Amino acid sequence: SPLKTQQIEQALIQQDGLPEDDASYLARVSGGNYAMTRFFDVGTLKKTREKIIEYLRYAYMLDAVSITETAQDWQSSENLEGQIAILNVMEVFLRDLLVYRSTENKELITNADQLDVIKKFCETLSEARLEDMIAQVNSCKPMVYRNVQPKLIFTALAFRFASLMRDQDPVISEQDEWKHLPAFSES
Repeated sequence: SPLKTQQIEQALIQQDGLPEDDASYLARVSGGNYAMTRFFDVGTLKKTREKIIEYLRYAYMLDAVSITETAQDWQSSENLEGQIAILNVMEVFLRDLLVYRSTENKELITNADQLDVIKKFCETLSEARLEDMIAQVNSCKPMVYRNVQPKLIFTALAFRFASLMRDQDPVISEQDEWKHLPAFSES
């Protein structure tokens, strides 16, 4: 079972000698897996977070070219652990949006250094179905482990986000997810 965030944070401070801020951030994006933190670099994660913020903007604008370029980049530049890390960082960011939108308490968010971005997202996406977006991210993790092409995962996820950000159901329902397959045609 996953470890608690506080357990991972303390281990990173005591065993790995990380500063408290970095340990706290890594613990929250680790998904409860202490071993996974070995693959993370705080600087890299923060760059990834910036790409995720751009990705969310592309999804909102339905910028198909930028979405597919980002998805292709994540597929070609990241291994399995890196792709899971992207999803974990995305989940943490979305949770921060949800928590901040509900409480407006900056003490409760992981990405406190991105407070201005979080505030703007919350203002712009006041009706976004953040819980459903988090559920979508979590449904992608098993697909990555099953070797579904990450480019397809991240592309379909962005288009699902586009609807959820507008408080709409995704165009392709969960019962018909297979319709995301390229080259599908109905007779």
